[in-house]
Amino acid sequence: AMATATNTTECGPGEPEAGLANIEPSAPAAATVDESATAPSSSAPTVPAPEAAPEASSAPASDAPGAATHDTLSQLGDKVADALLRQIEYYFSDLSFPYDSFLQGEADEDGAVRACTLAGAPAIVNKLSQLSAAEREAAIIEVTRRSDSVRLTSDAESDARIARIYPLPTADEAKHRSVYLSGVAKTLDEQAAIAMLHDAEGSEKWRPVVSVRRLRDLQRDRAFTGQLVVRLDDEGKAGALLRAVNKGAIACNKGKILADFYESQDRTIQEQKEKRAAKEKQGGGGGSSAKRAAPQPSPASEAERNLVLRFEGAGATADRECVQEACSAHAEVAYINFSRGEKDGCVRFKSQAGATAALEKLAAGTADIGGAAPSWRRLSAEEEDKYFAEMREARQHSQKRPRGGGSRGRGYGRGRGGR
Repeated sequence: AMATATNTTECGPGEPEAGLANIEPSAPAAATVDESATAPSSSAPTVPAPEAAPEASSAPASDAPGAATHDTLSQLGDKVADALLRQIEYYFSDLSFPYDSFLQGEADEDGAVRACTLAGAPAIVNKLSQLSAAEREAAIIEVTRRSDSVRLTSDAESDARIARIYPLPTADEAKHRSVYLSGVAKTLDEQAAIAMLHDAEGSEKWRPVVSVRRLRDLQRDRAFTGQLVVRLDDEGKAGALLRAVNKGAIACNKGKILADFYESQDRTIQEQKEKRAAKEKQGGGGGSSAKRAAPQPSPASEAERNLVLRFEGAGATADRECVQEACSAHAEVAYINFSRGEKDGCVRFKSQAGATAALEKLAAGTADIGGAAPSWRRLSAEEEDKYFAEMREARQHSQKRPRGGGSRGRGYGRGRGGR
């Protein structure tokens, strides 16, 4: 009997290490996809250069999720809602999640990430700039219910989490009995695609088709790209289907055993990362071998002074949520510069008065962060200059980089704040 076909989303090329670990972007980011990106065997995908290295993460403060309403998504309009869905699906896609150390670090044992973490990504904030943090979280939860590649593992108001529906390439136990196809007619729905495979000459050698996943275009409208992942009963049937593809018996351009496709895709991404790293090491290329004198960082402006507090001595279980909870009780937080597992970090407040008020309360040493009460202080003038100079440099660096066919889904800033 024929299994019910399912479809999933694949995204296009994107910097594989910086999904949610980048500097604050200057413009909204959007996930992209194209035929070459998901089929590197014929032409290597163009992976946009990174905006900043994912050494640390900066998350905007969140409001209480209970303030959100269930009709948040309807207020946005279809265009914004679709862009949000593509962004979320990109974060968990094969070309982003496996290479995103930050996002994987935020995931629980089931691979699920808190919706509030995603709601703080600048790419999401930029798309939903009219919404509060709680409303952004509500919109993410609602739009995830429309997806066929990500799912809610928990939709509890206080701890909603999102995960992939399909296994990661390295964990896909069916990849040796599955076939990747490209160049299939884009008008085919799932049932029509299965019917095409069942009706092809020699199909008795690979029937029945267990399932079909249609890969989507996340750059424009999530429409079918003409790429399929066909799951079969065993490796012998997968080989039979691939032979039929190579003989022209299937209406498509090419095919590969899914395990081989995953391997070639990973190799392409890794090669492009190495090329980009080598280019950056050389200063971005250029004919002159003379070393350029490093420009002196400009000092922080008066408006930037006294906004950033540094804490030292957080507990072993500290994360950004702990820091956010401790700080937002006293003043409105702009960004939290902290990575899980570290003991020190920085918090940038939205106003100087807010930073002053927060310091007065936090310096008392009663705020528990990860099982310890860290010490708090203002950054020195030199540390402030370094903090904001690095932030501006990373932002300018990201603006100058080519983005190929469009900007891809990206996330948090790497603020190193005074370190």
